Amino acid sequence: MSIDNIPFSLIRPILNLACFTNFVSKVTADIYTDSSEFMKKSIAKVLIESVLDQENEPTNNSRAQFIA
Repeated sequence: MSIDNIPFSLIRPILNLACFTNFVSKVTADIYTDSSEFMKKSIAKVLIESVLDQENEPTNNSRAQFIA
């Protein structure tokens, strides 16, 4: 099957989507591949700060008392 046999009404949405994604990737900052600020801050909040918060919490055995 060649491209000449495919109706343009089927090709048009694919081309529109391809053009749209190309435009969006060029115009807007891609926060996932160019993670200069946004993703670094998010990763730090999720991974690093949560570990530091757990280390700074005092050990409390009251939870173990309720379980036993």
